[in-house]
Amino acid sequence: MIAALVNTLDFDDRLYSGITDDMLKAASDLDLAALSAGGTTFEEVQLLFLPAEAGAFKELVDLIDKRAKKAKPPALLVGDKADFDALFDATVRTKGALNIINSATAMQAVARLALERLEKLEAEKSAA
Repeated sequence: MIAALVNTLDFDDRLYSGITDDMLKAASDLDLAALSAGGTTFEEVQLLFLPAEAGAFKELVDLIDKRAKKAKPPALLVGDKADFDALFDATVRTKGALNIINSATAMQAVARLALERLEKLEAEKSAA
């Protein structure tokens, strides 16, 4: 996994990192199983949308994805339970604040609010 991440770096960034091919070779020979705390359990989360809402939500997700890909370095999206908890809390708070009953609609509102905040930050950055 480290090698895959290092290989995404451009030449200058890789040079700056100080990571060499020999280091990556040595790291690939490590047995990390001994460090494991056992099997990780995952839970699947499903969000259901009506067709019209699904299209709007997909557009928001695609826009967030585009912005993440433009980030330098590119965003690495890995979800920890704490990340899910924060998203869940934001969804519950949004449902309460906007009087939304449907969780999928609330997720759409969370995404819209996040994009509005990102646009504000980008405008502030451009003005500075």
